[in-house]
This record gives sequence, C-alpha cells and structure tokens, in this order.
Amino acid sequence: MPLIVRVILVLAIVAVAGFILSYVVVNLIMYNKFFKRQSAEAMRKGALTDAYYDKYRDEIITAAKRMEELPFKRVSCLSVDGLTLSARYYYNTGKKIVVFCHGVHALPWNNFGVIGDDFWNAGYDILLIDERAHWQSEGKFITYGSYEGDDILCWVKYLKQFEVGRIVLYGISMGATSIALISDKIEDERVKAMVLDCGFTSLFDLERHITDRNHIPFWLTSGAFSMGTFFGKLRPKEKTQNHLSKTHIPALFLHGSADFVVPKKHSIFNYEACISSKELIIVENAGHTVATVCGGEEVRKKILKFIGE
Repeated sequence: MPLIVRVILVLAIVAVAGFILSYVVVNLIMYNKFFKRQSAEAMRKGALTDAYYDKYRDEIITAAKRMEELPFKRVSCLSVDGLTLSARYYYNTGKKIVVFCHGVHALPWNNFGVIGDDFWNAGYDILLIDERAHWQSEGKFITYGSYEGDDILCWVKYLKQFEVGRIVLYGISMGATSIALISDKIEDERVKAMVLDCGFTSLFDLERHITDRNHIPFWLTSGAFSMGTFFGKLRPKEKTQNHLSKTHIPALFLHGSADFVVPKKHSIFNYEACISSKELIIVENAGHTVATVCGGEEVRKKILKFIGE
C-alpha cells in the first residue's frame, strides 16, 4: 500500500475515532446536566445566573428570603414508584392552599417568592414542594413531567386530610408542564384553578427548540435524550395539549415574550388546546420564569382575580 494511502487511512481513522469520542463525551455531559440529580450546592451556585434575571435578581432574592423565614412544617408523601417526596407546608388560615411546583434545578423560593407574597397576603396556605430528584425529595432522574405530574396527584391526595376548601395548582416551567400533563386526571373537586407559567408542550418539543436555537444538528444531542428517556423512563413525546383538551379545571397561561428557554408559542398552543375556562397573559420583555416579577403588581392582580382568591 502506498505511503500516501496509508497516511490518509490513518487520518481518516483518527478523525472518525475523534468524532465518536466527542459525540460520546458531549452526550454524557448533556445527559448528566439535563437528567441527573444535582447537588444542592450546585443548584444554589447556578441559581439566578442567567442575564434575564439581571433587572429582577435583587427583588427575587429579597422575596425568597421572606418566604424562607416564614414558619413551616416539613411534610412528605409517597410517589407511585416508591419515592419519598418532601415539601414545606406554610400554614396561614387553613381555608385554602396553593401548591407551588418549581422548574428544573430551581430553588423553589426563587421561583415563587414574589408571587408567594401575594398568595400569602390573600390568605392562602402554601405547599412548596421539592420535585423528585431535587432538594429533600428522593429520586435520581428528572423526568420533565413524565413522573412529576403523577407526583402532583400524590400531593393532591395528601391534602385530603386537611379541610381546606380551595386548592390552586401553580407550576413554573417543568412544574407547569407537569400540571398540564395530569390536568385531565384531577378528581378532587377542591382544585379550583391552575396557573401554568412558561410550561413547554413536550420534552421532544423542548429538545428541538434547544438544538435549533443553538444551531446544533438534532441528531448530535440525540444520545443524551435517548439515555434520559431510557434510564429515566420518560415519555418525551407526550403532549400537554392532549390532556388540556380534556380538562375541566380553569387554567391561566402565563409567559414572557422574551423567553428564549421555552418560547411563548408553547403557552399559546396550550391555551388554544385547553377546553376549560381559560386566560392567556403574555408579559412583554419578560424572560424565562420572571413574568410575575417583570409584569409587576398588575399581572399578579390578574392572577389572583382569575383564581377567585
């Protein structure tokens, strides 16, 4: 074999091996980032670091501190797959309660500190849950609503022991998607409303958006999502619209116009599919998860008006 042919062959082998190695490494990194449990330290370190928090960071942190300082009781329930789920129960009047469902790798009090003030002042008890694989709840995998939705049903069942007359489900990002995915399965008549803030329509749709936004070929990250689907037993193509089209629970959809993490069209699609009493609020210039802060008191009053306080 001529020398030049051998050189070309070796270079081709090295190139292919390098590509395979890079593909494996990139997908393992993404798999660990998106689907595996992170330490509390890592989540705290990564909180509120994105640029769209810049204008609102101080307000969010101040409100989060107020929520953390309220007296609460640690409560727990058991998931359908045997995990112990944990939450903070903030007792206020005992007459009505809001169940707050946070996003991926989020600090719950950051997600809900600001709007939590309004609910608290309106006389609501607060159940601030730790999603599975977050904080004090058990679990190794984040499932983007596939199991988190069932967990919310477990929390609603847990609340049967209390005499609260009104339950509101409030989710942000993954929390909103989780509520939407079980919106047609809620049987407790005390659940009077749900607020779905910047939720995505499916994990598959979210993956497509992430790759398109970053100009990455879809197949290049498919390994990470395939591993997440396999090990976490996810249902990545399950659509929120299929469930919202059968729900009887009144729903308020909230989204920021400048949300590049989950584009506003996801909430628009959900709103259009929903057959119950509904409202859609698009907050101008709001990024991901900051619609209630960016929109200010005006938006938060609309939320409380919709749920009937």
